[in-house]
Amino acid sequence: MVNIGFTLKKWVPAGGMQAFTNTFMRFIHEKGGEVHLGKRVRRSRVKNGRASGVELEAGEFIPARWVVSVADLRSQIADEARKMDGLYS
Repeated sequence: MVNIGFTLKKWVPAGGMQAFTNTFMRFIHEKGGEVHLGKRVRRSRVKNGRASGVELEAGEFIPARWVVSVADLRSQIADEARKMDGLYS
């Protein structure tokens, strides 16, 4: 568990953001999940309105029930965002 404290007018995890990341990764592994680092993602695939996995730049597809990404929203859903741009411009 990550303890969160109020320091310098900010809420931060005790031990810094790396402590949060380490705890999150440990949780994923304990639940049988996998964490893939250092792989370039071409896109997240969506099926029936839910993420179904990620497609890597190398062409490999990694199926997943859950996808956690640090990409900004527009990058994460680039194909859908391009379609929406035509609706709202």
